[in-house]
Amino acid sequence: MVGDNPQSDIAGANAYGWQSILVKTGVFRGDRPEDAEHVPTVVKRDVLEGIKWALEREGDAEAVSHIPSAQGEKTNDGPRE
Repeated sequence: MVGDNPQSDIAGANAYGWQSILVKTGVFRGDRPEDAEHVPTVVKRDVLEGIKWALEREGDAEAVSHIPSAQGEKTNDGPRE
C-alpha cells in the first residue's frame, strides 16, 4: 500500500497486515516511520521511490531498471514525462 496519510492510508494497510509505504508528497512531512501516528513499513520521498522500493523488495531488479528517474531520463521504453 502506498499512501501519504498515516491516519487513513497507513492505518488501513496496517489493519490488513499489508506492507505500507508512506510518501512525503502529501499530508505526511516527517522523515522516519516513527514520525507517523500509524507507523508504516517505510517512508519514501514520493510514489516513484516507493514503487522502486517495493519492486526491489520483491527481487524484481529488472523491473526497477526500466523505471526512468524523475529527471526526465530516456530509457529503453521511452522518456519519462
